[in-house]
Amino acid sequence: MAERLPRNHQRRGTRNATGCRCSYYAHERADRYGAVRPGGGRSIPLEPYGTPPATLSSPVGKYPWAETERAFAAIAGHATGSEVDGISLEYTNPWTGGPVLPTTSCRVQRLVPGFRGAARRHTTATILHVVRGEGRTVINGEEFAWTDKDIFVVPSWTSYQHIVDSSSDAVLFAYSNEPVVKALGLYREEL
Repeated sequence: MAERLPRNHQRRGTRNATGCRCSYYAHERADRYGAVRPGGGRSIPLEPYGTPPATLSSPVGKYPWAETERAFAAIAGHATGSEVDGISLEYTNPWTGGPVLPTTSCRVQRLVPGFRGAARRHTTATILHVVRGEGRTVINGEEFAWTDKDIFVVPSWTSYQHIVDSSSDAVLFAYSNEPVVKALGLYREEL
């Protein structure tokens, strides 16, 4: 089976997917086309035929909950995170470091017992799913109580504040249109 080579690699003179021996950077044409090679030199980057494209969508099809739990466990028990969203972790695309989808940001947040978040509003719409725990969220002055498996929405440019009065953590999974709003230069937020 042919060797699978990473994108934008710096190896030269090795066999590509068809078994041909070639240089992956055509150095002699660098000045003519002006492409920049990793490491600073100028070149034309070429990829082995059949290399899957690095799209804006994440190649990861499953983000196991056990890994999320391990990430939360690695954070000190006394940590409170941000004053608005508690301890918040974002699922990311390993190819780009950005959101898992070009148009959707996915986050998970842990709100510690007694958490009383600061009120905030932003120009993104957010859908929240209660993974576990109970609490309430004040949205535009109206209080919504939530518990395990509930789903609620915080519309764009609407003030919200999370509150956890119980003696156990609450975990919320949130997804929003933040990448689109930011790409359009329309993202704003107020505390």
